[in-house]
Amino acid sequence: MTDTTLGVALTLDDYALPGLRAGDYAITVSHGLSLDGEAPVANIHRFSVAGPRYRLPENTVHARFPNDGDQGDLSGVLPHVVLKGAHSAWLTDLGIGGDVRLPSLALLVCTEDELEFGPEDSARPGGDARHRCFGGAVRDFWDQFAGESGRVGPQCAVSDAEKHSDTPCRYIRLKAELFRALLPRFEDLPWTAHVRRTQGAADSQDSDYSVVAAVRLPSSVAASEQRGYIVHLVSLEGWGSLLPGAEGADGRLEEHCAKGHHFCLISLANWTFTATGNANGHPPFAALARGLAEKDGKGRDLRLLHPAAQSEKVPPQLAPRLADGFVPLPHRAWTGEQLFAWYRGPLVPVQSRQEEHSGLWEQFSDALVVDAQDQVLDVSYAAAWYLGRNLSLADRGLMQSWFNVLKRLRHRTLRSAKQGFLQVRAEPSSAGLTAGLLTGNLLAAVPQLVKQPASGKPFQARSSSPVSLGHFNFSLGFSLADEDILSSLPTSDLNVIVSTVAAMLRLEPVPFAALVPYPEMLPPESLRVFRIDTQWQQALIDGALSVGLRRRTDAAIYEALRERLWQAVRENLDKPAARIGQVSLQALAKPFDAVSDGTEDRPLSGVLLCSELVGSWPDLRLLAEDGDGRSLGVVRRAKLGPNVKLWLFDGVVSRLRLAPPAALLPPGVSSEEQIYCRSLAKDSLGGILEGAEPISVAGHWRDAGRRIFALGGKDGLVAAISREIRRVGGPMAGDILSPAEMAVQWLTAPAELILQAQGTAK
Repeated sequence: MTDTTLGVALTLDDYALPGLRAGDYAITVSHGLSLDGEAPVANIHRFSVAGPRYRLPENTVHARFPNDGDQGDLSGVLPHVVLKGAHSAWLTDLGIGGDVRLPSLALLVCTEDELEFGPEDSARPGGDARHRCFGGAVRDFWDQFAGESGRVGPQCAVSDAEKHSDTPCRYIRLKAELFRALLPRFEDLPWTAHVRRTQGAADSQDSDYSVVAAVRLPSSVAASEQRGYIVHLVSLEGWGSLLPGAEGADGRLEEHCAKGHHFCLISLANWTFTATGNANGHPPFAALARGLAEKDGKGRDLRLLHPAAQSEKVPPQLAPRLADGFVPLPHRAWTGEQLFAWYRGPLVPVQSRQEEHSGLWEQFSDALVVDAQDQVLDVSYAAAWYLGRNLSLADRGLMQSWFNVLKRLRHRTLRSAKQGFLQVRAEPSSAGLTAGLLTGNLLAAVPQLVKQPASGKPFQARSSSPVSLGHFNFSLGFSLADEDILSSLPTSDLNVIVSTVAAMLRLEPVPFAALVPYPEMLPPESLRVFRIDTQWQQALIDGALSVGLRRRTDAAIYEALRERLWQAVRENLDKPAARIGQVSLQALAKPFDAVSDGTEDRPLSGVLLCSELVGSWPDLRLLAEDGDGRSLGVVRRAKLGPNVKLWLFDGVVSRLRLAPPAALLPPGVSSEEQIYCRSLAKDSLGGILEGAEPISVAGHWRDAGRRIFALGGKDGLVAAISREIRRVGGPMAGDILSPAEMAVQWLTAPAELILQAQGTAK
């Protein structure tokens, strides 16, 4: 099944089997000869495929819900984990044969009193009291089953070398009766895992994920109460013969329960969360997203402004500056006088005023602006210029490349200026002709002197005085139009310059305090829309490249290259350094009239998000559109902090479309603990099915006290939802929902939330 939201194709599959499951294999290769008495020649090759028996590969866990440490009313959240890789939940075997499509991982949601872990266990090496989990080496895990220990482990073939391995291992202990109660039953297992595939994601590469869900919902507790939960992703390898509901398993489980045995399961991942009666705990995606755009039914102001900008007590002379995004900051003059100055970073309100400037800022003081009316300094561009200079001084590669380009152009231009335009060729002198005449060999001497002059080498007319700056500038124009000179510029140095300056224009090395000078401009749970001040960027670049301007000729070269360099960088703003290559050289070779084609004037804009959404929802999807509804290309996306993310777009943002990552669409139930039947049609995948009645989870508890529900079987949720979809004539692949189709029924988040720049939401 496939759905497309915000240009991202989300495909849900029932399962994804690996080419080879974990285990030992043997390949026999034989060669037979058709000769009497000759035995076939054969050889056996044995090999093993390792699976996640004791630990998952690093970074396999992509996301977990509820998140580690979450607190709040989580009764509607279905605990689940998202694993990278489509095959992650099917790599190993349950050990009972039969249906290979059954996942070999299960998610256990336990309370602290359900896991065996005493005070003495905390003192043991590797003991984890928070997750009530035992640690140690693989040999420690297998050693505990020796003799009559009363502990039961997985029934899988293990070599002696493996049993004595020092590989780290973590495991939990459950009483036999709790093992029977908490684990998914055999008939539930197919619907506890499915595959999600994403294509065309804006914030991430195309990816495949395995999703493993629990069969237990957190409790809904009173306001003054709380209940802690510990979640363990456990391996089911070797547990098939004891899995509740499997053939003959219930009888064997009854024997273990009678003997008071403890079951030890490998824990591949673990985390905790707390269910409380506080509704202000961790909000779901929809509540967080809507809170970004409105509060108490009113749209929020999405401009990046000082909080005082909307106050009625602001003096009239300060209001325009504050409305344009300026912040008053303390300023100490060179004379030691304590003043205040205006500062505005590169992120400015979309409708703010911008002064026109095209000249070169050669010095820090050139970028200072004085408010003619109030005689107050505006240090915005001066700060950008000085920041650019400091960034350049800290980047040896940029400085060396910039010096090399300046040196090459300076020498070639000076050589051209001194060479002049005429080459004088020496002719026979009158003295030579007279000597030939006096010797009487005139007829023989003249041809000889003409054919072989006294000095046959041409000489160049050289200036006896230094080249003037005007003469240098005149020659510089010819140098920049000379393809031979341009082709002689070192491409590697040009690439370094263009890629480094592009990173500066994307604001990558700019400190966060320079972007948001006053913390209250971006409070928690806020979203801000802005455009980029191109003059601030230009001041930053002028400051960065001012380091190499040691001569007036260098300044002339930079001033001549400034627009071309800006254009080269602007054309490659969204490209990585490795892909810039010859593009920068071609842009520098453009004539001046071809540079100012309006492309460099296309503004950049962006979004700053400070919200729990950033930390809780990796690869959050954000699509920006301009006033004509066209999608804007993404120039940069970066996570600036645990809960802060930045997007830069090519164009001015007018509307935003925000959606959870396709791979992390949250499963759960409504506030009434109901599941709304959702359509499985391609044109309306995930929409609530018209005419279908919601299915109450309360009618399908397998253990109401622990809030464990039944999925499979004739009385399970899957059968109930399947009957309701068939009743209203909804499309369905078979008589009963497949794992992927059931995953759609669990979805609770909206497909997307639309935010207008003015702060309204849909």
